Amino acid sequence: MALRYRGDLWHLWDHSEELIGFRLTVVVATVNTTTTRPDGFPLASDRYGVMRAGVARQAAARFPHAAHWWAAQVEAGVKDFAILPVLDGRYLGFLVTKTNWWQDSNPDQVESSLLAMRTHADAHPHLRFCVPPPGAGLGRLPLSTSLELCRRHLDDRFIICVR
Repeated sequence: MALRYRGDLWHLWDHSEELIGFRLTVVVATVNTTTTRPDGFPLASDRYGVMRAGVARQAAARFPHAAHWWAAQVEAGVKDFAILPVLDGRYLGFLVTKTNWWQDSNPDQVESSLLAMRTHADAHPHLRFCVPPPGAGLGRLPLSTSLELCRRHLDDRFIICVR
């Protein structure tokens, strides 16, 4: 079962060895796969998967190339999970929780993305993940639902960081 940590995700990412005794290697941002504006007009392809709020915005600020990279992944058809090397053997994960940024997160989409992330973790068992509750917060998925999905699909390689 996934472990839980109460506190700031980025503080945990920056100080994981001191706080929990091991180095987290993947920090996960919850993202969308938006390709249009709310009025239906298409976005420029370099703006796909808008990363302008929550942990995604914070990740884009820390890793300036991340938003452009994610836009290319969305354009290529990624619909659930992707991972980008960012520095010194560490990675930024992109976990899709909804299609459009203005919509609520869909529990089926969250579950599908968690399964994709778990499959990636199984193929790379040395990775340790720091994950915000997927779909909660700006996605308006109840925290209890998000945590239940994590409990069902993630193990102790994943730390769910709850504020």
